[in-house]
Amino acid sequence: MQYQAKLIVGLLTAGMFLTGLTGIVYSDDPTYEQAVARWADMPRPITFLGCKDHPDEFGVMWNGNLTLASPTLIDADRRLFQGRKDDSLQVSFAVGDRPDFQNRDGDDGSAEPSLAEGYLPIAQIKVKKNDVVLKEEAFVSNGEGNCLASTWNDPVFLRVRFTVQEAASGSSPIHLWAQLARNHIGYAMREVSNVRIDFVAPVYPRMLLANANSLLDSRGLVVMFTPQGFRFYSELPAALDSIALRESQLNRNLCEFTLPRKTGAVIDLIFPFLPASQDKIAEVRRMDFAEARASVANCWKNEVMRGMQVEVPEEALNNLWRFTIPLTFMTADSYPNGDKVLKTSSHNYEAVWATPGAMNIVDLIQRGYLQEAAAYLAPLMDPDRQQPVPNPGISFSSTQGIIGGPKDYVLINWVTDNGAILWAASEYYLLTQDDKFLARALPAMLGSLEWIARERDRTKLRGGPDAGLMPAGRFTDADNQANYFWNDSWTYRGLAEVCRVLEVIRHKDAVRWAQERDDYRNAFQKVFSEQVQHTIRWRDPSGTWIPFIPFRLGQTASENPQYFYLDAGPLMLGVAGLIDPKDITMTWALKWLNEGPDSTGDPDWHDWSRPASLRFEMSSLEPCYSWNIYLRFLRGEREKFLEGFYSLVAGSVTRKFLGGVEHRNGIQALPVTNSVIDSHLRNMLVYENESGQGIDLLRNSPVAWLRPQKQIRVEKAQTYFGPISYKVVSFGDRIEAEIESPPRVPLQWIRLWLNHPEAKALRALTINGRPVIPAASNLVEIKNPSGILKVIAQF
Repeated sequence: MQYQAKLIVGLLTAGMFLTGLTGIVYSDDPTYEQAVARWADMPRPITFLGCKDHPDEFGVMWNGNLTLASPTLIDADRRLFQGRKDDSLQVSFAVGDRPDFQNRDGDDGSAEPSLAEGYLPIAQIKVKKNDVVLKEEAFVSNGEGNCLASTWNDPVFLRVRFTVQEAASGSSPIHLWAQLARNHIGYAMREVSNVRIDFVAPVYPRMLLANANSLLDSRGLVVMFTPQGFRFYSELPAALDSIALRESQLNRNLCEFTLPRKTGAVIDLIFPFLPASQDKIAEVRRMDFAEARASVANCWKNEVMRGMQVEVPEEALNNLWRFTIPLTFMTADSYPNGDKVLKTSSHNYEAVWATPGAMNIVDLIQRGYLQEAAAYLAPLMDPDRQQPVPNPGISFSSTQGIIGGPKDYVLINWVTDNGAILWAASEYYLLTQDDKFLARALPAMLGSLEWIARERDRTKLRGGPDAGLMPAGRFTDADNQANYFWNDSWTYRGLAEVCRVLEVIRHKDAVRWAQERDDYRNAFQKVFSEQVQHTIRWRDPSGTWIPFIPFRLGQTASENPQYFYLDAGPLMLGVAGLIDPKDITMTWALKWLNEGPDSTGDPDWHDWSRPASLRFEMSSLEPCYSWNIYLRFLRGEREKFLEGFYSLVAGSVTRKFLGGVEHRNGIQALPVTNSVIDSHLRNMLVYENESGQGIDLLRNSPVAWLRPQKQIRVEKAQTYFGPISYKVVSFGDRIEAEIESPPRVPLQWIRLWLNHPEAKALRALTINGRPVIPAASNLVEIKNPSGILKVIAQF
């Protein structure tokens, strides 16, 4: 990507120049452990378990309680699942001689949730009650014990096992209680109240009765099965009841299980997502719990192994990298018409928001999940099913050519969706050179460019401060119509990426669209420069007057920046390429967020009345939109980049269940947040350099990765030049690397950044046995690389 000269050069002051990428003197790097100490883990984490591309997911809470409900947020789901309203379920568990559910909505430390092997979608919860400890395990499979459902609506089952880990003293059995109710859980973008459970449990809508080892509904279908047997109470007898249970209706529909008071005793449970026939349960039981667990674990491991492999010396990063794939695939849904739709989350956001969805899809492309990425892109790009951009005819002259997702699956369109999908489709082709995909996608991509050009021509003809930009339009879920730079950033990013595709394929209109791209950038920079000249000035801690960088046209001194200033604000300009990432305006925007009047916000509490701010380089509003971290990477500000990266790793996911959050302590299990962490990790490991035909390896990476006896391994990383694999091993003052060069397109160079833990400089270097002069004290540059490259670096 070629960037323009710096804007507003006359405002540049001494001391604001950026540190270069070479000649760095290392101090102590930011670390994951440091970030963990700074960011408290999310309270009350929830994970959603399901099969790949299947619409039904079970929620497993921090305390082992269960929740399930069919999605009805979008038109497609309302049509398909309108008959399921009486089949939602919420199961609360309790241990003791009498049922007690007082901690069902509180995270009091009596339960310890985790994932099997650190990343598999198999929930593990240690439940403590007095001196008794039970281990609950839960996973989802289809009837054959597979994580890959055979059809879009193949019945799926949650299998649960409770195992006695600590039995305490005595000989009486251990009592486990399960209360069944209609689903009554909700979610919010607030700390502590992120999970809302109604105090009064609504009674399960169908009459329940016990029959042998099954709990049946009034139709004779199985709601729950256990091979060990149980006792069922439609209403608790007085001896077991309490005022608290009666007030909350938790005295209805309870199952009582007993376990021998000995270590290793188990109770197995099977919950079908929809009540199932006795015959279907019998089919599921052909594979016992242990066999089904092993089958599901292997199934998800195989899915993870299919793509790009990453191994760095920090297991927390490795586990996050692995978990993104099952989380994404469980969040995606299939439909009877053949569509596969990547939604924003399970349960709460069972719909498409195309801009974050595109970010998620690009992560899949970069990791080599090409079939899935193409399938998730297909419905977004179908020109015959597009949902119109908000307010057509008011902000935009027409919607002809715009792409943003089919109306059956999209809840709310943003103007940015068009550019984000163009970017994702372009990345797919640039990383795969898949001509069949391009033949299908290119007409829609070109139609979208025509829409962009037509709308820009309209603003030019009309004149005014936005001449040459896109018209005013919505930039978030709120119906605010203005010239937000976030909209122009994504629109330009999509246009520029399609131009790259057209240049690669030597399309007849490549020159025309390159001119459109350049004209757009030039027009925007002119408008942007004028806007910055007329904004307020503020004093930084050193006393220097700094211009405020607006996030939309006409932002005045009297207008306080609102909460989306960071997440959908001017920093995206540097990421998208409308403004050089190293431009002084980006420096000033970063300073406002770190040192300005609004930089004291508390990221642990989300309040719509407060402006967004940065703490340890992470956004106080929506962590995945911390564009400053991408800017820090592009600007070579390694320590600030790592500070933000580790903040995301520690503070934007539930560290027990690994699911990304929308807000700190807000909606959970959003794969886009995980995919952003992937993106930063991939950029450190493999980055197609914006300044030429080359690849950077270990750019801006932490020094801890190269401590003695540490190893870094990357396999099957997709790049514009073909797949690349490499391994780096540190022996202290000697570091060895083996690199398999991309085979598809010749490279001008590969750059290997070796940030020595003791800040030692490279003193000797060989590549395939030949001495080479280091490009810098921490940089190996291999010119015109091909084949296997063996690097030995001495410090």
